Amino acid sequence: MVLDEADIMLHMGFKDELDAILAMVPKNRQALMFSATMPKGVAKIASRYMRDPIEVTVGRKNSCTSNVSHNYFMVHARDKYQALKRIVDYYPDIYSIIFCRTRISTQQVADQMIRDGYNAESLHGDLSQAQRSYVMDKFKDRSLQILVATDIAARGLDVNDLSHVIHYDLPDDIELYTHRSGRTGRAGKDGISLSIINMKETFRIRRIEDFIKQKIIQTKIPRGRDICTQQLMHLIDKVKTVEVDSAQISPYMKVIEQKLSGLSRDELLKHFVSLEFNRFLNYYKDRTDLTTDEDYRKKPRYSKAGKPKRGFRRKQRRKDRR
Repeated sequence: MVLDEADIMLHMGFKDELDAILAMVPKNRQALMFSATMPKGVAKIASRYMRDPIEVTVGRKNSCTSNVSHNYFMVHARDKYQALKRIVDYYPDIYSIIFCRTRISTQQVADQMIRDGYNAESLHGDLSQAQRSYVMDKFKDRSLQILVATDIAARGLDVNDLSHVIHYDLPDDIELYTHRSGRTGRAGKDGISLSIINMKETFRIRRIEDFIKQKIIQTKIPRGRDICTQQLMHLIDKVKTVEVDSAQISPYMKVIEQKLSGLSRDELLKHFVSLEFNRFLNYYKDRTDLTTDEDYRKKPRYSKAGKPKRGFRRKQRRKDRR
């Protein structure tokens, strides 16, 4: 008997079904149970249905690998999607899973990203098995760059070399943060786990830090100028490393030279860069900074006399205790 993803079975409410099945298996049996985390419910199953079990633990329980860096961005709730776009634009070679809490938000984010020209698809429970297999195959062979998924749908998706995991919504269950983040930084490679939160969710970041025993660093949303620099360097690197098939290109060189003969070297470079790069320059030229001040609610509200208003410190102490 094998129980795979035992913690998720319990999380989805299948305890009664598990008990019914386990009560009917033969007394003489070999039982193996696999779980990425060891919550109390899984431990109870082990103690009730397994005889003197040997526990094999790889790494530390409920911890993330040391080669995954953890960062969070704080924005107004209305700016979450714009923040996501900036993060994705800042990493041109991103190969990522974006986690959302519900199927509806998963589909909405994926649809919006597709409309905005990103190479993205959704993965959630409303998809048929054929649709799911199609999306998973595209993502595994890297013809799909971004997968927007729910936690349940992403289970069983074995993909290597993910550069980023993005928590568009923080999970309700803290343990799921470990599951998500563990999908990057595999096989000794470095990975990045990024969370997008609003100003009311800082306490959840602190709880996750306590759980994973690691610091999650607040980071500023990339500015338009920084994104344009990243995209420009990426474009130049692609040009420098592109494979040139001289045999195929040579017959067209005379026509190309004639067409471009009126342009100087500097003009040619500017035209070339503008062809691929203008959309970023035009989009980000008037965009404001999205990063918010985490501590703005902790600053006293002052009266005209320059003193903190009555009751402010008492209210703040109550907030801090909560």
